[in-house]
Amino acid sequence: MTSPRRRTSAFVLLGMLLLQAAWMLVVPAFRGLDEHDHAYKAAAVARGDWSTTHEGLRGQWGELVEVPRDLVAAARPVCESLSYTTSANCTAYRAGPDDQVEVTSSAARYNPVFYFVIGSVARPFSGDAALYAMRAAAAMMCAVMLALAAATLRGQDGQGRWAVVGLVAATTPVVVYSTTVAAPNGLEMASAAVVWAAASRLATGGAGARGLLAAVTIGAVPLATVRTFGPLWLCLILVVVLVAYGTDHARRLVRRADARLAAAVIGLAVIGGLAWSASASTNAPPPADQTGAAASVWTVLPGQALLWLLQSVGAFPARDDPAPLVVYAVVLSGWAVLVGLAARLAARRERAAILTVVAISVLLPSAVTVATYSAVGTAWQGRYSYPVAMGALILAGIVLDRADIASHRALRLTGALAATGIAISQVASQFRVLGLDNPTVPLAKAADWPVPAPVSVAVLTIAGALALGCATTAGVPRATRRPVRAPRPEVRVGG
Repeated sequence: MTSPRRRTSAFVLLGMLLLQAAWMLVVPAFRGLDEHDHAYKAAAVARGDWSTTHEGLRGQWGELVEVPRDLVAAARPVCESLSYTTSANCTAYRAGPDDQVEVTSSAARYNPVFYFVIGSVARPFSGDAALYAMRAAAAMMCAVMLALAAATLRGQDGQGRWAVVGLVAATTPVVVYSTTVAAPNGLEMASAAVVWAAASRLATGGAGARGLLAAVTIGAVPLATVRTFGPLWLCLILVVVLVAYGTDHARRLVRRADARLAAAVIGLAVIGGLAWSASASTNAPPPADQTGAAASVWTVLPGQALLWLLQSVGAFPARDDPAPLVVYAVVLSGWAVLVGLAARLAARRERAAILTVVAISVLLPSAVTVATYSAVGTAWQGRYSYPVAMGALILAGIVLDRADIASHRALRLTGALAATGIAISQVASQFRVLGLDNPTVPLAKAADWPVPAPVSVAVLTIAGALALGCATTAGVPRATRRPVRAPRPEVRVGG
């Protein structure tokens, strides 16, 4: 019989792939957030552009990269519909060899490792097909990472059901959407989930240390490399885990050769990520970015903190495109129940760790906003710090597992509620993007975009939600039947 751990992982993988398929149908090619910029970068890296420096053009968005002409032509309709793009970002600035052209990309300076993978997958394709190949590669990597996180949380002993509930609760509509765009933010969040899961299990002395060390390495390497803040998120996650569970098991790991090897690999990834960011100046604003606001930063920060919370739930395809109110109501109420219950049952260190995550999620973006406000305004988005913020939900689930508070029937009810909440929040978000509930929010700017049938989107999404719901209950015994009483023995009267 398949173990609960494997069934949980399989359900998460299946559920994510179904939800991702629905989102890829909903969002037209290149309409993901800055997706044309990321696609240009991926195509350039796959063709040998690993440079840390690129030519900038005065008054133009981004810096020059060399990409196939057909990719630029396919991106042009959507690119030109965006308010922040410039001419060299949407059309060829100058011709190159072999039907290549130079075009600007705001992602030109980003770490090339992620882009090499999705760009290489897309090389046999052209135009829109190349973009969808990039999306598929990114989505598969993210789905596998989240399935690994789920398997790690369940552990070899098959426990960790509530921890998987926390992971599923952290998989918000904006997370699933981000995993389907040809951009590294989705992989950053999925990798962080693996690090949270593996580091927590290691710190609590979970069985199978070698497998857990492999898992934390698999998650930490992409987390430390795909985006500029990745090394910081990795360090903060490890610190919070130590706050929650202490250093006893960590000190024992230091004596293991495989732990030292894992630390060396992760350390090299961190050094590589930091070195690239320093040499390429990935955080420097592009030449055309002059969005600084006149209002005082201190007047906008309180509203921004609330906005970051909402953006971590739903904002698509752009950061200022909100989800329907029902999405925030469903997701945030689920979070409140999960974290609130965990806060009551948590030990002092666990409670401090959850509060630390909340504080980081507010204070660090606030500090970055204050430091960069004059140059880029309120550029920070809720999904940027979500690799750390999602840890509050995973830690809450681990607390409930330790408390062992619920019966099997309650766990099954939780799985049903999780599936229902996912279905409602994801379908409502997708229909908003399609513009079905608000005709004033048309998404597609390209006339040849094949609008998907709403029924197809809903079926895929509901099936994915059911699979994720099953992931939270895999291995939970079914309710046993009431025992049948044995017949009373016949009593004879007389001789």
